[in-house]
Amino acid sequence: TNIKTVAGQPLTGSGNVPLLPLIPATSTTTANFNAAAGTTYNCDVSAGGFSCTLPASPADGAYVGIDDLKLAFSPTKPLTVYRNGQSIEGVADDMQLNTPMRGGYLFRTGFGWRWV
Repeated sequence: TNIKTVAGQPLTGSGNVPLLPLIPATSTTTANFNAAAGTTYNCDVSAGGFSCTLPASPADGAYVGIDDLKLAFSPTKPLTVYRNGQSIEGVADDMQLNTPMRGGYLFRTGFGWRWV
């Protein structure tokens, strides 16, 4: 299942990934927004896809949480995550969330953003 893509390719991973509960959302959005580090967003794409722009200069360890509020992410109603100059999963490209999911996090490391 193509849950998330970078440069049109599905993300895959290996190794140890921490399993964390989704931190309760502090904001619900239905339109383009600039994400703040340390915030989890309920994203409602039921009326149409939109975009999230990640922080430009986050500290290592910063996170942005994303929850598909109505389990509506799809190829025609995606959430596009703009990387804002940082890599995502080691790739210098934006990420598209286009399959329904309960949520996840982008964590900032010394190597860019990592999706968990």
